[in-house]
Amino acid sequence: MRSLLACVPPWLLCVGRPLNKLSARDTRAGLALSLTLALSACATPPEPAPASSPAPSSASTPHETHAALFETFFPTDAEGLSEVERGLARRLRAGSSEAFGADPVLSRDLAALGAPAGAFGALPKGASFASLGPSQRQAVIRSLFEHPQPKARAMARRLRSVYLGLVYRPPLGPVLVGDANLQPTPPTKVEVPPLNLPQSPLRYDPQTRTLRHAGGPIQFLIVGSGPAGSVLANRLTLAGRRVLLVERGSFVIPGALDTRSQGALMESRNRRTSLNGSVVIRNGNAVGGGSTVNVDLAFDPTSPLLLERIQGWVREGRLPKSRYSREALSEAYAWVRTRMGTRSLDEVEINANNRVLWKGAKARGVQPKLYALNRYRPADSPTPADNKISAVRGLLLEALAASPGLSLLPDAEVTRVLLEEGRATGVEVQTRPSWKHPAVLRDPHDLELAPGTRIRIEAETVILSAGALGSPTVLLRSGIKGPGIGRGVVIHPSLPLVGEFEEQIDATRGLTASVYVDAHARRGGFFFESMPGVPSYVAMLTPGTGREVLAQLRRYRNLAGFGVMLIDSPHPKNRVRLDASGGRAVIDYQLRGADPERFRAGVAEGVRTLFAAGAKRVIVPSNEEGIPRVFKRAEDARLIEAHLKFVSSRTILTSAHMQGSLKLAADPASGALAPDHRVWRAPGEPYANLYVVDGSVFPTSVGANPMQAIYTFARIAADRFTEH
Repeated sequence: MRSLLACVPPWLLCVGRPLNKLSARDTRAGLALSLTLALSACATPPEPAPASSPAPSSASTPHETHAALFETFFPTDAEGLSEVERGLARRLRAGSSEAFGADPVLSRDLAALGAPAGAFGALPKGASFASLGPSQRQAVIRSLFEHPQPKARAMARRLRSVYLGLVYRPPLGPVLVGDANLQPTPPTKVEVPPLNLPQSPLRYDPQTRTLRHAGGPIQFLIVGSGPAGSVLANRLTLAGRRVLLVERGSFVIPGALDTRSQGALMESRNRRTSLNGSVVIRNGNAVGGGSTVNVDLAFDPTSPLLLERIQGWVREGRLPKSRYSREALSEAYAWVRTRMGTRSLDEVEINANNRVLWKGAKARGVQPKLYALNRYRPADSPTPADNKISAVRGLLLEALAASPGLSLLPDAEVTRVLLEEGRATGVEVQTRPSWKHPAVLRDPHDLELAPGTRIRIEAETVILSAGALGSPTVLLRSGIKGPGIGRGVVIHPSLPLVGEFEEQIDATRGLTASVYVDAHARRGGFFFESMPGVPSYVAMLTPGTGREVLAQLRRYRNLAGFGVMLIDSPHPKNRVRLDASGGRAVIDYQLRGADPERFRAGVAEGVRTLFAAGAKRVIVPSNEEGIPRVFKRAEDARLIEAHLKFVSSRTILTSAHMQGSLKLAADPASGALAPDHRVWRAPGEPYANLYVVDGSVFPTSVGANPMQAIYTFARIAADRFTEH
């Protein structure tokens, strides 16, 4: 239901095993899944309950606190539950207890609720959470949501998200919502397509801890294998250059599994939020970057909305006109479309959920549109597990198979760029543990580097393509601290809406992503984008107590929706920076300036659009004062414009489109990079051979989902490198 998938962590679609066959390993995997949920959804607390005197209590054990929390968010004695459902829920409650208590984040929450006077003062005096009755537990959760401290609100959101996410995913979730189609098929052996690579040219010297190329100096060292890094690696390798591509994430062989459903392939395992917790921010962490984990939506950079922005950057002197004319962009994008198999959709492919946005937009007097997708047509994929065309499939496999071919170092984090007298001489790298999955190709060049090994790699040219989070992080760790580094980041924050209809929708059936609306983008600054939401995610969007959520999810098959995506504006206080330790990146982001007002207008128009499509009720996932739990009339959308403030953890926003943290500019006062993509060192003096090519270079939002624009900019940059 919006980019509900830009909002939904991809592992929400992961398969599960029957509960009576859960192993300890399965339970730990389920915990990781549930903890990611904690940072990926809005939570609306219950109504205040009548106070009563708590029973005398000492501290409760984590097991007791866990059981009390589980029953708070899913009462197993709820009316209407079958004995089968009760049994599944109770086994789930017991089976997850040990793992929940062992997790470092959740265990702190359990300890805070288990100790009298803990949990930010929300517990009655002398009571632990487990010692309270059901109504008192509801009151404690509400108190945490309304607490003035953001950390208290974040704790409430995390707990609600963890437990609802645990309950409503398979195997119990599909049973509760009555849709067997959502129950995953039994696990089968992973079929890994063959990948024959040429003999490696890389040589590692354990004495000096250096990595070199047997054919001579590494001419181009590219950091990050997302859309930009993959284009550069492909073009430069096929042009005969010696290229090494270094990637922080693991290398999943294309076609072996659906990479959209794996939390292990997300940065911070999909737990990344803005510094104040107000936005859940998703970035890929795998070979192929975001193209490996996204849902393949393709927006043409030569379309009027995007082209207008790019031409504005040219007029400002941020881009050279000769390379970014409409003709040059069209030529580069034609190549991208061919390589990525970008296909246009037909109206007959719209499923019932996407049809809601189509119908509602037309009723509101605006024209909906159909996505283009980087995806095979139904039944055309060369392997059954995955139909996406990622940068790996479209670009890297060809370069890896060339002779001499591309060298790839996955599971390796670049900690800093090595600098000397205005030049980059190479990078310092630390190897990382690989994802333990049969579809992962570990150590493709047989270097046998143990995780945690620090190595140095020299290169003639260094190009950062690690994304709007990774590239500024590497520069900051390298001691490059110009005024434009990390500043003015934009992220396209999104908020999902859910409508309930009389007719059955079954949102996950058919082509799940086909319709969007950009009619409000130019003047209003927002998009509507439609996609499905699985039960675990919809449960977290649904307001009320555990019993009320269950009642709503019983009607899951009648739910549809979409997301409101803001085209936010750059602000210098919104930035990527390092934390106090100097090593970990944080994203300091808040809605500022006119953005909150524009976002409120977009959410209100989204509510009106759902009612125009025939919704009987609409859910806005916010528990802020003045926002109804359920909207029953289109006229009440005005309450959003009057009251929605986007308070952290009371209204959770999501993001999958970080851009603009290293802006192209004619001087260092206006950005981090010169128009030729070199990093500014001083006014009029960029580093001689240190470049950035990825979505971080955009001076503003590119105006829509940025993936295709990133591919196109990288193709133009690659041409410049090959010319020289």
